[in-house]
Amino acid sequence: MKYSEMKRFLLSEFNKNDFRELIKQGEKLSKSLILAKLENKTFYSVQYPGYKAKIRGNKTYYDYRVDIEKNNIKVPLSHVNIIVDLYHKIFKKPLLKNDLLRMLGNIYQEGEIDPLFNTKSLQDYQAINVPSKSTIKGLEKIHKEIGKTYNSAGNQWDLEIQELYTGIVWIALQEEINYPHELGYEGRKMPFYRYIEAVQYSADKKPITPIIQRALVHYRRPVPLDDVDYSILE
Repeated sequence: MKYSEMKRFLLSEFNKNDFRELIKQGEKLSKSLILAKLENKTFYSVQYPGYKAKIRGNKTYYDYRVDIEKNNIKVPLSHVNIIVDLYHKIFKKPLLKNDLLRMLGNIYQEGEIDPLFNTKSLQDYQAINVPSKSTIKGLEKIHKEIGKTYNSAGNQWDLEIQELYTGIVWIALQEEINYPHELGYEGRKMPFYRYIEAVQYSADKKPITPIIQRALVHYRRPVPLDDVDYSILE
């Protein structure tokens, strides 16, 4: 994935519509832009400015929301929804672990790399394992305990593999825009760390709770977990 090109494209579109002026006027999610149309007719769009968009000094924080529209149903998709989808896929099919990790490594890189390069099982993956009602209730409880609201609509499907990696790159791009490596931040590495943790915790039959808590933490950088191998991103 060429994150640098995606970043230029998105910021160019934002600036055409005067993102800063929209913030000053108090606009929220008033503009929409289609990001990707997939072969299965699912498409992704971005709604902006997001609720956390702000201007601080000369810096603009480009908060936005990524939506997925599938089977004529349009819902937001978040980091947590991706974490849950990855965790649930491995929980149902543990043998997907290595290929999903390779996919994450492929799409993390800057460049023209096939997301499914060196994977075997993902090309034929059938998305039929929808999270159960009890799973959803458990996730709602986890969020409630830390004062958050769970976007259960984002996990009403078992995402197709192309839907999954397309959602990941556009959601991760927001971190790349607001918290770039060149300024000492983690950029897209932050959400990719959480995705790797979700895969490995599910494969090891460990609870998803700490991964969600780490994804929702603010104002501090979670330290790497000792029981997780992040080397796929190196």
